[in-house]
Amino acid sequence: GSLNAAPFTTTADLSWGSVALEVGGYDWRVMEDGEDPDSGIIADIGTTASGVEMVTATGLVGSTQYDLYVRTNCSGGPTAWSTVYNFSTVPANDMAANATDLTTSIGANSTGGTYSNVGATAQTNEVGYGSCWTNTGLSAADNSVWFKFTAQANSNYTISTDFGGSSLNDTIINLYTIVDDTDLSSGVVEIGCDDDSGNGTFKAVINNVALIDQQVYYIQVDGGPAGPMGSTGTFDIGVFGPTLSTEAFEEV
Repeated sequence: GSLNAAPFTTTADLSWGSVALEVGGYDWRVMEDGEDPDSGIIADIGTTASGVEMVTATGLVGSTQYDLYVRTNCSGGPTAWSTVYNFSTVPANDMAANATDLTTSIGANSTGGTYSNVGATAQTNEVGYGSCWTNTGLSAADNSVWFKFTAQANSNYTISTDFGGSSLNDTIINLYTIVDDTDLSSGVVEIGCDDDSGNGTFKAVINNVALIDQQVYYIQVDGGPAGPMGSTGTFDIGVFGPTLSTEAFEEV
């Protein structure tokens, strides 16, 4: 029957339709993307009891694509594997409340495509692309992930995704203060926004924005439509400005 997956960060709730000839349950396999179910790399595997058509796969990696296969155990043995069902797990920083904290890495950027927005979703009441975004061809915030940092002085800061070695070549950055990161229906104030200010790319850079010492700022990174792989992929990010002192670093 039809396959379905409700993915989270490290787990996914799997389900499929019943098959009339089933007598011994169902075999299921979650494979790494593109792997053969009989000989490839398995992410999780199992067999359900008769009549059970749902299970939770565990041990998965956030923001990763997987393939689901299911087969029926009938009186004559197992059937062939189903047609592949593709799904992506959710990034760990998909929601503002789970934003990745960059405070201790202010002054340096990640490298090699450290982060990913594959499998990202829009949080309830999540802000769209911000004041700098005028293209209405994409649903706002559908591919967004979140970061945050605490400003270390009343000073100017730069936030950038304009680095090589990643697959997401079109990014949009919004910078906010947020009163309650579990409820985005109010108390969200835009501080900065950029789309396409990168050097020769469609990547985003918010340059020299004035921030307040010890204020927590939230960065929403989304994917735009111009990248060769679409609106999702890997990327790097850096926050540049006054950094933590040795004493403050030890206390964080």
